[in-house]
Amino acid sequence: MKKKLIINTSTFSNASSENTPGFINSLVDSLGANYPDLEITVLRPMMNFKEISYKMHNYNVKPYRYFWPLHFQTLHKYGLKPSIDKNKLNLLKVILLFISQFFALLKLIRKEKPDYIYAQWFMPQGLATALASNFTSAQFYCSSYGADVLIFKNLKPFGKRLIKYIVKKCNKFTAISELSYSIIKDCVNSNEKFMKKGIVIPLPIDDFFFETQHSKKKFNNNFLYIGRLVDYKGIDLLIESFNLIDEEIDFTLDILGDGVDRELLTNKVKNNNLDHKINFHGWKNNSEKLEFIKKSDVVFVPSIQTKVTMEGGPLTLIEALSQKRIVVCSDSIGYGSYIQDGVSGIKFKSGDINDLVSSINFYFKLSNIEKQKIASSGYEVSLKFQQKDITDKLYSFLFKIS
Repeated sequence: MKKKLIINTSTFSNASSENTPGFINSLVDSLGANYPDLEITVLRPMMNFKEISYKMHNYNVKPYRYFWPLHFQTLHKYGLKPSIDKNKLNLLKVILLFISQFFALLKLIRKEKPDYIYAQWFMPQGLATALASNFTSAQFYCSSYGADVLIFKNLKPFGKRLIKYIVKKCNKFTAISELSYSIIKDCVNSNEKFMKKGIVIPLPIDDFFFETQHSKKKFNNNFLYIGRLVDYKGIDLLIESFNLIDEEIDFTLDILGDGVDRELLTNKVKNNNLDHKINFHGWKNNSEKLEFIKKSDVVFVPSIQTKVTMEGGPLTLIEALSQKRIVVCSDSIGYGSYIQDGVSGIKFKSGDINDLVSSINFYFKLSNIEKQKIASSGYEVSLKFQQKDITDKLYSFLFKIS
């Protein structure tokens, strides 16, 4: 007998969208493909154009409107917090997104009469779903990806109470890393009863990253960054670090992604006279991104944790490891816990430019054989993030009836 599942998310791309991460799409695709007992409907905001309900693979997608006029409905382009940072008036859009989402979810609950509602992100989806759960007997589940909880943790004491309310209302929750889980734990004051509802289940990477493994015969100085161009990603730190290495060292740094800080970062590159070595390529889909990873020797993940921002993953790190590329990452990211410094990757102290420069110089001093050993060890780490294995864990924890 089929069980009806509503997935409530604000992060979901369609065929014509750009700049929207596709990890929720991959999650839904995998659940739908591997577990036909789930009848899935995805509830998500419209982009900045008129959309109607549609079928995607073997599940349904229900877009809803949250702003008027429609072409100003642009939160998907940068994410919620970066959109507010870009223009404080976007806070109004976020508030309207929450209100519209709540009523769209209630309407969908009445129509579908779901068995489960699964909120992606604690804020705002988790809060909207927690409130809507008062009007249904459906099981309520929630997943955190990091910064959504951290922002509210620091809105003391009101923010912590909201997170505690969501954890109290949900039947089960997941966090994508031990770091994300620890932030939830802090919000509920380590309440053992509440924390028993949750476990750590990382996000998987798409299967096609494992279809071919591209070993490096010789490592050079082709560097790569992939991600949004926003302050907490640490790209400004990365650019400045390359201004401090030996001028005689030849290198290239490709930057993939877009965001509110693009102009600021391109100006920084020009001001440091690095525009002949550092290139911006904009947003790329997975296939294009894979081609850049193949051409690279090192992938950087320089994200910085602050009071309101953090990196619960990211998947970029695992995608690079799956191609036997060396990763240089900060010690404040969630998936950094899988990296043993100098063994399966290279780590540096978050936000410390001198330590980042030391890590880059450490890479330069490695022999080709030593680099290959690190790359091979990193690949073994990536095998823990295979799609089917993680989807099975998620299904068993949330949806399997014992």
